[in-house]
Amino acid sequence: LEFIHQPSAIPTHLIVIQHGLNYPSIANYPTYYFLKQAIAEHTHNAEEYMIYVAKSNSNPYFFSFLFHTNNGIVHASTNLANEIHHIITSKTNGTINKISLIGSSIGGNYIRYASYLLLHDASYQIQQKPFFEAIKPMTMISLAAPHFGIADWMTPLLPESLIDVLTRYTPSLTLNELLHIDKDRIVRDMNDHMQTVFDIYDRVLIVFNAGWDSLVSCQSSSLDVDGAICEQTRKYCNDEDAPIIFDATRLIRNGTVHRLPICLNRNAFETLMAHAVLAIALPPLTQNITKLLTACS
Repeated sequence: LEFIHQPSAIPTHLIVIQHGLNYPSIANYPTYYFLKQAIAEHTHNAEEYMIYVAKSNSNPYFFSFLFHTNNGIVHASTNLANEIHHIITSKTNGTINKISLIGSSIGGNYIRYASYLLLHDASYQIQQKPFFEAIKPMTMISLAAPHFGIADWMTPLLPESLIDVLTRYTPSLTLNELLHIDKDRIVRDMNDHMQTVFDIYDRVLIVFNAGWDSLVSCQSSSLDVDGAICEQTRKYCNDEDAPIIFDATRLIRNGTVHRLPICLNRNAFETLMAHAVLAIALPPLTQNITKLLTACS
C-alpha cells in the first residue's frame, strides 16, 4: 500500500511520516489523514504540500522478526534516506525545495539518522548540490521516540544472564541497540556525535508523555539528559498519559530552556501538530496560550 497526497503537479514542501518498530506503513494512516485534512483547512496554499508515508521499512508479512525495523537503526535509516532521495528525484519533477520529517516511536531515531546521512553523504546530492543546500529542512517532529534507548528502565530489571542471551541470540539488532548492548553502541553514538542534525531544522518539536509511552520513558523520549524537563512537566500535568509537546529548538541551539512543556488535551494537540508541520511559529508559552492550546488543569 502507498499513502501519498500530492494535490498538484508542483508540490514544493515534502512531509515524510516514518512508522515505528514492527509496524507496517498503514499504521501511520491516521497521522497521514489528519495532516492532509489540516493542510486543506489551515492553509491558503495547500497545493504546496506533498505528504508521504515512508514504506521502505515496512513488510507485507505480519511476523515481527521479518520487519526491516529489527535490522538496526543504521539499516532502517539508510532505507529511509534512500527513499526520501528517490521520492524527490523521481516523483516530483524536481519541484520539492523544502522537507519536514515526522517519526513515530523509533521512527524518531530513524529520521535523525537519515537526516545525518542526507547531510553528510555526497551520494544524496540533488542536482549536483548537497542535499540540504537544495532542500531546505523545515520541521523535525519525534513522537515518543526512544532517543536514549530503553536501557534506562529495562536493563536494571534484567539479570546479566538474560542480557547475555539477548546479545548473542536475539534476532532483533534494534532491540540490542535500544538496550545499549550492541557492539557499536549506536544510540549512544547518535547522542554524542549526531546532535548537529537538529541545528539544520527551523523547528524541532518533541512529543512525549510525562510518564511512559509503551516501552519508552519520559526522559528518553523528551531528550531530557538530567530529568529536569520530565520533573517540571509532572508539576504542570495531572494526566501522565496526555500528549506533551516541547519546542526543543531553543533548547538545542542555546542550551537554555526558554519554554515550559505543555500538557495538552487531544484537540489542542492535533491543532498544534497542524501548525507545527506547516512551520507556523509557536507562540511563547507565557503569551496567548489559550488561543491555540488548552492546558491541563
